[in-house]
Amino acid sequence: MISFLFIAWLNVPTFTRRPWDFETYRLAARAAADGLNPYSADDLERVARRPVGMHFFYPPITLPLFLPFIGLSLPSAALLWLMIKTVVLVGLFQIWRKYFVPTVPLLLLCPAIAFAFNGSVIWDLRTGNVTIIQDLLIWLGLAAYVHGRRVLAAVGIVAGSIFKVLPAAFLLLLLFKVQDKRPSWKVVLVSLICLLILVFGASLFGFRWVPHFKSLSFAGPWGMANPSVLCVVNSLALRWNGAALPESSNLVLWLWYVLTLLLISAFALRRAWKAKDAMLWVLTLTPLFVLLNPRPVAYGYFMATPSALVLLSEPIRIWRSEIAALVISAQGILGAFLEYRDVWTTNLAFLVLLAFWLFYARSCSKSEKGHRGVHGIGPDAIQSLENHHSVGSSASRLVQTARGLSR
Repeated sequence: MISFLFIAWLNVPTFTRRPWDFETYRLAARAAADGLNPYSADDLERVARRPVGMHFFYPPITLPLFLPFIGLSLPSAALLWLMIKTVVLVGLFQIWRKYFVPTVPLLLLCPAIAFAFNGSVIWDLRTGNVTIIQDLLIWLGLAAYVHGRRVLAAVGIVAGSIFKVLPAAFLLLLLFKVQDKRPSWKVVLVSLICLLILVFGASLFGFRWVPHFKSLSFAGPWGMANPSVLCVVNSLALRWNGAALPESSNLVLWLWYVLTLLLISAFALRRAWKAKDAMLWVLTLTPLFVLLNPRPVAYGYFMATPSALVLLSEPIRIWRSEIAALVISAQGILGAFLEYRDVWTTNLAFLVLLAFWLFYARSCSKSEKGHRGVHGIGPDAIQSLENHHSVGSSASRLVQTARGLSR
């Protein structure tokens, strides 16, 4: 895994060669430790003794995470942060491999993760963002959810939501009836209360971060750093009219896009609802979460990697997992040779995930008529999965779900 990450690091194009996100986190922690306002641009510049282009937007509860780094020089702190995140990534890789994509051969899974969606994980590692840590916590929660441990699932989701808040949407999974588990309304309510206390509690001690959070752009920036539907539209608007759309227009456009995508996804959501299978819900909602996010940023696509490996195998009859992994790896590797000068190449990660999802939604529409089972798995594929009984509990769960929907 580390070898493929190193290869991707050398070849995946990004426009940053320094961990600017981590630099901002560290400056904010230094400002807080000095009694200054970590959300004030002036205070950050006072600490940095230079102009600061990026502000700190995460809730105050996240600041203690970066306090251990303020005593180190920036190069040493950045290197330590990179090492920590690499270890976290290996842990996340093991969770995906064991519980969600056990049928993908290791030699194919490693490059798929390293290069998926134009090397989204490399964007995270280079910028020093917290996405990998967030994703580990969220996927620990999702793994617990798949195994019926809903309280642990809620803990993981809440912990992963203290940075960017939006992942708290995965608490909705606890409201679905799966297998023998009824909707866990109390767990969701307590989880939301705990999250609100964690996120807003520090405001009682003088950290007024909400106004600064509101100043964050709803849709921007534009370009390869933030591939999304709004980036596509605004990039075209910049080309044709010389100016991006106003925030109000972006909000209306995004709401229209959300409604349209949910309507297109109706059969996929209906399949998960009828199956009452936790694994299927996870694989369905993770890519949908990324696609519906108005501001996913390049590293946000990394979360959808396991689901893409499964969804892409939908129309494939033989060597399903192997071919899916090869396609995802090839897309990322080929993307390394693009120049990213036009609207479509700069938004390639979004367009690729959207294509995968539309392909899957279309297959769900066909299977609604009884032509296919879960993930397009017919009787032959089900038997093939059964023959590989040693691949792990997640494959067994998929088999059981496929049998139920194929009857």
